[in-house]
Amino acid sequence: MLYNITVYGIPCLIVLFAFYHRSTIIQHLPSPIRDRLPDQLTRRNLNYAALNTFDGQRAAGLSSSAFDIEANNIATGDSRAGLDEVGAAEVQAIMHSHRVK
Repeated sequence: MLYNITVYGIPCLIVLFAFYHRSTIIQHLPSPIRDRLPDQLTRRNLNYAALNTFDGQRAAGLSSSAFDIEANNIATGDSRAGLDEVGAAEVQAIMHSHRVK
């Protein structure tokens, strides 16, 4: 029985590890091999879209009564591009920890 667990378990763990780290593994492949892979494997962050404007950040839910992007930035004509990725992640973490919507 232990033999069966080892024989089937270790390859399953290797496959799971490779799937989880596929973007890192693909980056280290030689370019001829990488070029033959489907686009779905080589693209990173398929659902990622940068929130580089205050309007985009408001639409993504980064606004609340305590952190009002619309009143403080959009309505006043703030010319800045918006929060950077680190700042947006910090605001999301704070809003999530305080259960603010």
